[in-house]
Amino acid sequence: EVLKFISGAAFDAADPIFNKDIGFYIFSLPVLQAGLGLAKTLVILTLIGCAIIYFLRGNLYFPGLRLFKQLRIDPAARIHLGILLAIFLATITAGIYLSRFTLLTSSGGLIFGATYTDATVRIFMLWVSMVAALLAAISAAWWAWKGKLSPLIGAVSLYVVVGITGAVIPSLVQKLVVAPNELVKETPFIKY
Repeated sequence: EVLKFISGAAFDAADPIFNKDIGFYIFSLPVLQAGLGLAKTLVILTLIGCAIIYFLRGNLYFPGLRLFKQLRIDPAARIHLGILLAIFLATITAGIYLSRFTLLTSSGGLIFGATYTDATVRIFMLWVSMVAALLAAISAAWWAWKGKLSPLIGAVSLYVVVGITGAVIPSLVQKLVVAPNELVKETPFIKY
């Protein structure tokens, strides 16, 4: 994949949805996804490892059953963990951005590639999810800087709600809008 990325060339033909050169999907996208997956794995392992070390050293502890109300964390540990969490959430944001392009190479629907639901609803929901993940990353950085945990909890909750909504709405559109008249709705995408 890396050799294809280095030696890749433009196809001089663009896809009809995002207007990107087809060479991007063949040569660049797989390497970007693999690199992002590696970065995401390394950051989450570092975050978990650092949290365990801070917990064992006594810099991070939970004195009662109310986990977030009585969370005690040293400022240096909070800054370190907050920055790692912000980086992890930023990699999630970048992953959502790249996942838009994988819709064009998916084989989950009636046709290979983007379907009517993907182009009209799912791409929009991915944008909304990306904004929610970005807000969560900014909130994690704010927590690292100021120590206020409630915006982070709110932003992560918003991201989870948007993620659930992003899974439900496209399936409803598929069943209620596309399925009754599937051939008419999918014909332009079959041509693509």
